[in-house]
Amino acid sequence: MTTYQSTLAEDAAADLKSLSEANLAYAAAFPGDLPTRQPVHTIYGGAQLFKAETGQRLGQLALRALDDFGPDAFSFARAVGMEGAQELPTTLDTQAPLVARFKADPKAFEGEHRAAWLALTVYERVRAKLEREAVEDMRIDFEDGFG
Repeated sequence: MTTYQSTLAEDAAADLKSLSEANLAYAAAFPGDLPTRQPVHTIYGGAQLFKAETGQRLGQLALRALDDFGPDAFSFARAVGMEGAQELPTTLDTQAPLVARFKADPKAFEGEHRAAWLALTVYERVRAKLEREAVEDMRIDFEDGFG
C-alpha cells in the first residue's frame, strides 16, 4: 500500500468517526417515528366541517362501502387484488364449506387453502376494525377556510 493510500484511509477513518458521532447525536435529539404502532389512517378536515359525530359517521360510511363493494371475504379479496383471489368461489353456497372449515380451525385451514384463509382473516379484521374504531387520528385544521 502506498503512503498516499495509507494516509487517505486514516483521514477517512477520522472523518467517518466524526460523522458517526454527529449522526448518533442527531438521532438522539430527533428520534423520528416511534417504533410503536401508528394509526392506520389520519383524517384531516377543516374546523367548519367537524362535528362530535364525525368519526362515527366516517366509520358508518366505510362499513357501507365495504358492504357495497366487498360484501363477503372472497369478493373483498378480489376487489383489493389479494394473491389467489381469482381462484376463490364466487357464490355463497360454494363459499359456505370454506367458511365453515375456517371457523372450525383457522390454523389448520391456513395450510389447506391459503388464499381463502388470507381473505377470511383479513376481511374479519377489517370489518371488526371499522365497527370498533374506524378513525384513530383526526386532525382539525383551524387555519384554512372558515375555521
